[in-house]
Amino acid sequence: MHYWTWLSATGMAVLVFLITLIPAHDAFGVLYVLVIVLVAERCTIKMLRMVAAGCLALECSAFFIVHNDTLFNAGVARLALGVTANLIVTIITERNKKAREALDKQARILAQADRIKTLGQIGIAIAHEVNQPLSTIGTFAQSGTRWLRRPAPNIQEALYCLDQIDANTRRAADIIRNVRDMTHGEQVERQTLLDLRKVIQEAIFLLKSSDIMEHIEIQKTNNGKPPFIYGNKTEIQQLIINLLLNAIEASRLAKNYASPIVISTQIIFQKEYFAEMTIKDHGTGFKDPETSLYFEAFRTTKKTGMGMGLSICQAIVESHGGTIWAENTTPSGALITVHLPLAQVVS
Repeated sequence: MHYWTWLSATGMAVLVFLITLIPAHDAFGVLYVLVIVLVAERCTIKMLRMVAAGCLALECSAFFIVHNDTLFNAGVARLALGVTANLIVTIITERNKKAREALDKQARILAQADRIKTLGQIGIAIAHEVNQPLSTIGTFAQSGTRWLRRPAPNIQEALYCLDQIDANTRRAADIIRNVRDMTHGEQVERQTLLDLRKVIQEAIFLLKSSDIMEHIEIQKTNNGKPPFIYGNKTEIQQLIINLLLNAIEASRLAKNYASPIVISTQIIFQKEYFAEMTIKDHGTGFKDPETSLYFEAFRTTKKTGMGMGLSICQAIVESHGGTIWAENTTPSGALITVHLPLAQVVS
């Protein structure tokens, strides 16, 4: 493409030169500006100036060849017009090129900064998500060690702890793999048929296996038929655990241990069928009434929070074709609602 641009520009310059050799057509020298405009995107500033100088030389040469005996006539005016036009276009084109080059440089700098920011977000997301299974692994490792160090070691309990360590190790690996696939632009598999209630039960079991839920009760409410969805099990578990951890922490901050966290599921119809999951706590709620702001990355009200939990939850829900929103409830607490497309149409 670069070759053809320069060939076309050369051909056009020759054509204009030949036309201006005709005495009545010397005003066509103004067309040299087309040559300058044509090559402007394909050359450096220095080369652009050389092309402009070459066009001026051709125009002046043609003029003196035709008007060597009568230099001071209307042809002189046409030559001056052509030269002026060429100079003006060259100057304008040069300035535009410099401006575009400056903009391109700034765009590259911003793109690099955006990549660095994205890598930082990815690192924080991985740290946030892997923290829970690592915490559970540590708890089971300590528990298994205690079972083995008893005067009469309980092998069955120790094996159970090892199974849970293995399960959480694989879950952490799945989380990292999913994040890696998304950063590489690869398609994460989200076509597994899942019973949402079973995934919730497994997520609660993982939380209960650690000391996170000490003095906190989670109450399940199931309305109607079991809701089935298509999705990635690891991501849906991430979603549920993140939302439950937020509810648990809010309950602890409010020192409200008497009221349970309620997680409920049902099938609803709003133009189409959805699996609805809600999580209700009686904690501190959201300080800002504009609760949608809390789904932005790095926004948090916790002193030790990363501000990635709800942002990750929103990304997971939207990648499954669903929606998520939050609201404060009275007299206290918050309600998170998730809608995910239903995999099976209700008969």
